[in-house]
Amino acid sequence: AGEAQEKEARAIAATCRRHGIAASLDLDGKSMKSRLKQADHLGANFALIVGDEEVSSGTVTIRDLAAGRQESIPRGAVVEALRTRR
Repeated sequence: AGEAQEKEARAIAATCRRHGIAASLDLDGKSMKSRLKQADHLGANFALIVGDEEVSSGTVTIRDLAAGRQESIPRGAVVEALRTRR
């Protein structure tokens, strides 16, 4: 992950945790497919994706691991989006 991506991902994870939503980060450079498999293996319902495009547009991609669907949401809407999708 690039420096901007890592900084953004850490900030989003911290915001989630402050609101009682468990969050972990995977910043080790594995493929996206591998990261999503790991999240699913850990029992996560959702994965938040923060790439270059998301950083530049102020968005986050939220992926529903069970359904395989994903959508782009504003960064400030992450907590609400996760709460309404539980």
